[in-house]
Amino acid sequence: MFHTNPTSLEQSTLPMYLYAFLLIALLTSCGQTMPTPTPERHTLQAVGGQPLPATVIDKIYEDPGVPPYRFRVIVLEGWFKLEGNQYQQEVVFRDIAEGYPTRRWIWSEFGTCTPSSDKLHCESGFIQNYRFEITPQGNTLNVQQDFTDPALQATYTFRR
Repeated sequence: MFHTNPTSLEQSTLPMYLYAFLLIALLTSCGQTMPTPTPERHTLQAVGGQPLPATVIDKIYEDPGVPPYRFRVIVLEGWFKLEGNQYQQEVVFRDIAEGYPTRRWIWSEFGTCTPSSDKLHCESGFIQNYRFEITPQGNTLNVQQDFTDPALQATYTFRR
C-alpha cells in the first residue's frame, strides 16, 4: 500500500536514518571503522619457477619397521594482498604419502612490511618470529619464504 501523505512517509523513514547514524557513531566511537575497498589480490602463479600445482618436496623415506614410501608436498593455489604496509596471504598445500590418506592444509596469516631499498621486509603479526622478503616487480610479487619449514623454502611468485 502506498502512502499518500508525504509527511507520514518522512516520519516513517526518519527513525531508520536515525538508527543508522547512531550505529555508525557507536562503531566509530568503539575504535571500529567502516570497511574500505581493498586492492585486488595477487594470485599465486609459480613456486620456485614451477607453475601450479608445484611440487616443493618429493622424497623417499625409509623409516625403521616401515616399508619405504614416497612423500610429496604440492602447492595448489594461493593469494597475497599488500595494502600500504599491511599484508595478508593464504597458500594451500597438499601432503601425499603413498599408502596413507592425503592431507590438505592452508597457511593463512597477516602482518606488516617495511621497505628496504628495492625489497620489502615482512614480519607476521600472527606467527611469532616469522619473517620473509618480497621483491616487487610491476604487477608481480616474488616472495622468498619457507612457511616455518626450511624444506618449503622457495620463491613464491604472485601476480595480479
